[in-house]
Amino acid sequence: MPTDITQLAHPIDVMYLIHKAIRAEARRTRQAAEHLAIGGNFKPFMDDFYRWAMALGFHEEAEYKYVLPLVPDLPSARYHEGGHKALLVGLEDLQRCLHEELGHTIVIPRTQRQLVGKVIALLIAQADLLEEEEERLLPVLRQHLGEAEQLDIARRLLFDPESEDEQWMLDWVAQHLTEAECHALADLVARFEPDSSSLIEESGDDSRVPDAAQTAVTDEDLVLLAAKTADGYPIDVMYLLHKALNIEAWRTVSIAERLDVGESLHPFVQAFESWEKALTFHADQEDVYMTPLLSTSPLARDNEESHQRLAHRMDEIRTYLQEVGEEAVVTTRIRRRLFGHVVALRMDQEDHLEEEEELVLPMIRERLSIAQQIEIVRRLLLALETEDPTWVVTWLMHDLTDTERKTLLALTARLASTPPALVAAVV
Repeated sequence: MPTDITQLAHPIDVMYLIHKAIRAEARRTRQAAEHLAIGGNFKPFMDDFYRWAMALGFHEEAEYKYVLPLVPDLPSARYHEGGHKALLVGLEDLQRCLHEELGHTIVIPRTQRQLVGKVIALLIAQADLLEEEEERLLPVLRQHLGEAEQLDIARRLLFDPESEDEQWMLDWVAQHLTEAECHALADLVARFEPDSSSLIEESGDDSRVPDAAQTAVTDEDLVLLAAKTADGYPIDVMYLLHKALNIEAWRTVSIAERLDVGESLHPFVQAFESWEKALTFHADQEDVYMTPLLSTSPLARDNEESHQRLAHRMDEIRTYLQEVGEEAVVTTRIRRRLFGHVVALRMDQEDHLEEEEELVLPMIRERLSIAQQIEIVRRLLLALETEDPTWVVTWLMHDLTDTERKTLLALTARLASTPPALVAAVV
């Protein structure tokens, strides 16, 4: 999409301006979801979401009703029709979730993650559809429709005759445009309604619209992810392991989101492989040396099944990387796909680690002896069957505070001074 549109060579090119506004509103809605206050309510998010939903819903319905029927026999239109349906289904699902599941509850980390995940999924579906429109549908419309037909479509995309405020969509679009773009929009509107150019209030540049880079994770954000310092029971080292895994997740998501079009995938691949290695080792060790000791516990079995879901998410990412080829350069579509995949994995991981801390760790403290806990910790921290058995400890050290490092070093010293004991393993 052009970065700054100072004139509309074809009336149908108004779609670029509408898309710019929709993208900006989507970014704002995502930020609102990510910045919800734990313990508060969802109203701050809902205000932004409903602005996005109203504009996006109106735009999609107007296109479906007035644009697609004009090109019914073209493959691009048939593909586009499916994209519209998928986007509207996602929009309805998010609205239902807000009304039925989240609207009457307070914000807790899990519900916030669910909401952010749904918003990002809808944002990705929207990005796919808008990009498809700009690359495939708009060229067809320019070629096959005359100026009068294009002007009629533009009017229907900007004015809502069924609303008390017929020009609300026009005003909403203008709020997200630069001064030059507002002039271009006013010139277009004047062509199908002579006095309507005065309806558009110039809003200046769009510097107030949050850019995707502004939502990236910072070092300060990573500090806020710190979990409890391991203290007391040996198994509490899990808090440190979980902290490091969550930081790896945030790091990978941030890299995926900020990949530049045309650059190599290597920075993402490197970050993902580091996360994948740590998460896979951690889950495998738990399955072999921790949960089998809780042989009668349904919670332990649920924990193992959750590991399988995480493994499936990682396989999806690895498969996609194989499909595009790790030597491929970044495109907007590849970036969206990778971002969507890693966000889904991060959400699932955070849910899993939270459940583990709330349900499994208390059970281990209660049911397993200190000696058993030490043997579990030995296996979680030391990769005894590898050439570098201390890599987990080295990996952990990078993201811990000084106090946490001292705690970890004290625990590893305790492991060194305690002779290994037999631990039941799954064969």
